[in-house]
Amino acid sequence: ARMPQLPSGLVKERAARLRALGEAGATAHLTALVGRNVGVLTERGDTGRTECFAPVRFLSPTPPGELLTAAIRSRNGDRLVAA
Repeated sequence: ARMPQLPSGLVKERAARLRALGEAGATAHLTALVGRNVGVLTERGDTGRTECFAPVRFLSPTPPGELLTAAIRSRNGDRLVAA
């Protein structure tokens, strides 16, 4: 048996609610990392990624390819800021 199709307006409304919940969850996760020391893999310039793949910007350039513990100072949008 086939599942009945939902009206497109309902589908779009549900998708918007899911996106909003996802964004709120991501923001809460990043905010929870502020003030903590986390493992980061450094990338080019002043960027890196935490063990959970959250993007990090360092206050000064770092050599790429290093695993280090970084102090997360703040959150700027969807990116963490580390010292």
